[in-house]
Amino acid sequence: MNEILSLMNVVGALCFIVAFRYAWKIIPRSGESLGYWIIFSFAMVMGFAWSLAVSLEGFGMVPSFFHAAATPLLAVAAADLIICSILSFVALTRPFD
Repeated sequence: MNEILSLMNVVGALCFIVAFRYAWKIIPRSGESLGYWIIFSFAMVMGFAWSLAVSLEGFGMVPSFFHAAATPLLAVAAADLIICSILSFVALTRPFD
């Protein structure tokens, strides 16, 4: 069962990387929403690192750095996504580009 959860985390890590790549490609032409896309891409990198750390832990390969950094990575990713949601709400009152 633990291996299945670890495989799901690997899929999640791949999804985080795809989302990061999408956000990173949008940054050069984002205009007024530049801050949003930079914060979002940073959150996706942190989410990838967290998902990788959790999946490595599930597979039994627990480097001490990943074990110690898993919770702070999740906290930073969650804080970044909260900031993104606030910026998205502000965008409803004043549209982006």
